Amino acid sequence: MTSATLIPPSVSPGATAAALLSAFPAAMAVVGLDLRFHYANPAMTRLLGARVHPGGALAEAVDAEDADALRERLHAIAQAQVESATLTLRWRRDDGGVFEGELQAAPVRDPVGRPEALLLQVRLLDDAHAALEAARRQLQLFTGAVSHDLRAPLRAIESFAARLDERYGDALDDTGRDHLARIRAAAARMSGLLAGLGDYVRAGRAELRPEPVDLSLQAEWACMALRERHPQRESRIDVAPGLIAYGDERLLRLMLEQLLDNAWRFARADAPVCVKVSGERIGDRLRLAIRDEGIGFDMRFAHKLFAPFQRLHGPEQGSGHGLGLAIAHRVVERHGGRIRAQSAPEAGTTLYIDLPAEPGAMDATR
Repeated sequence: MTSATLIPPSVSPGATAAALLSAFPAAMAVVGLDLRFHYANPAMTRLLGARVHPGGALAEAVDAEDADALRERLHAIAQAQVESATLTLRWRRDDGGVFEGELQAAPVRDPVGRPEALLLQVRLLDDAHAALEAARRQLQLFTGAVSHDLRAPLRAIESFAARLDERYGDALDDTGRDHLARIRAAAARMSGLLAGLGDYVRAGRAELRPEPVDLSLQAEWACMALRERHPQRESRIDVAPGLIAYGDERLLRLMLEQLLDNAWRFARADAPVCVKVSGERIGDRLRLAIRDEGIGFDMRFAHKLFAPFQRLHGPEQGSGHGLGLAIAHRVVERHGGRIRAQSAPEAGTTLYIDLPAEPGAMDATR
């Protein structure tokens, strides 16, 4: 759905525009920048019922949990931050029922090109699609709840193990100290896994707030944090300046943290960590490249690289919780981008990430 110029800026559309919208079999409406209805065609009225009336709030037609996401995305169009938006929402019927529907929104522009209203279309998802969306939503909620609820007992294990080591460590024999060390190591691994699960859920659920993002600066910060975490490790980092993408700063920072941590983790044990971050503009997109001189991997297993909990290396080679690249992949997908890898054993790895560099590029992928 692209920018519209059909509807004049009056409270209701002109007769010709109204006739055209009324003839559409699709559910369509015009709302003002305050997200209140100006006009809805008969198909929209049949779909949403009495909530659709001039002056009625669009947010009242969706489930309360989806209202903030709706406002955020449509306000981004009203402020000319994005060209259009597509999102799946739960809509409320007059009888109290709820259904899954896809909303497409585009700006109605005045003669000088400024948004003055929004043209909407709502498409009812078929049962299979709606069931898939509902299952995906429930899985995300479950994963988030598991990640959150396990943190408290894990903190208790870590705390009591540390206290036991501090107070009674000297009284333990070698076997006891080994067992205690294993408990603490397992708790640390579980803590990392839960943090990764939380990041994975956030990468899929967080609302996008697109803006220009300086990836050069974000990469420098991520590398600085890695140096502080591993002060004993020599490193050579080269980040090209001026790498600007268009997307959600929080998620793009998370993506870089995961990718750079991966490069650090799989560096050669007998050599400095060497990472080069570069990029180039290709049309309205940025192709980011992250090159390391680490241990690499066999491209026969590349299909496993971005799947959750898939590890191409064992613990002795620095393997983590198996979520880092999956998190990065999810962030890239949320931005309509693409990520791929080129590698060979003992020859390093290069990750190529295509991201929007302009608002129009992000919109074209949504």
